[in-house]
Amino acid sequence: MSENDEQNAKAMGVKGLLKKPVTTGDLAEMVRKVLDEAEGLVSANASG
Repeated sequence: MSENDEQNAKAMGVKGLLKKPVTTGDLAEMVRKVLDEAEGLVSANASG
């Protein structure tokens, strides 16, 4: 995947991107990161 592909994915709203081969640990870390970021956005919107 090229850098341009990654930029296009982010522009479409992709929050995390993993390249093959993906380990279970890599997948778990990415899911946790995306969920934590989403929680931060929800918390920020709730307090503002």
